[in-house]
Amino acid sequence: MMKFVHAHRGIVFLAILAVIVFLTGCAKTQGLMTLKRLGKNQDQIEKYLQKQEAFFDKLVTDVKAEKIKVGISKRKFIIAYGDPILGRSHEQSGEELLYRHPTNYFSSDKVYVYFDEAKKLTSFKYKPYKKPAQDSQPK
Repeated sequence: MMKFVHAHRGIVFLAILAVIVFLTGCAKTQGLMTLKRLGKNQDQIEKYLQKQEAFFDKLVTDVKAEKIKVGISKRKFIIAYGDPILGRSHEQSGEELLYRHPTNYFSSDKVYVYFDEAKKLTSFKYKPYKKPAQDSQPK
């Protein structure tokens, strides 16, 4: 009877150990899968930011070269220059979109674009980045 109890405990112990090893392995696999998904997401984010940066550079170049056409539809504008950083209702026109560099939040040129209620471009405003003045007083 004693051998049966010890044998039974041994089997239970091995079964519990097997379950723990299995679950630990699953957790590691889950963790690895999560890291893999995060890596793919990071690649997608990086590609999106590169695309938005190229769109912004093109917009600034076209604004400076006076190639922006008033009257273009909002849809065509976004196809040509990408997603804005911010879009909001504007009291004088219908909608204001803000474009700036996608990652240089505080040191970027800005382009404000205005659309009327018919979603046609009415005007735009280019604001080049101005570097803050350095203190000229010695410290």
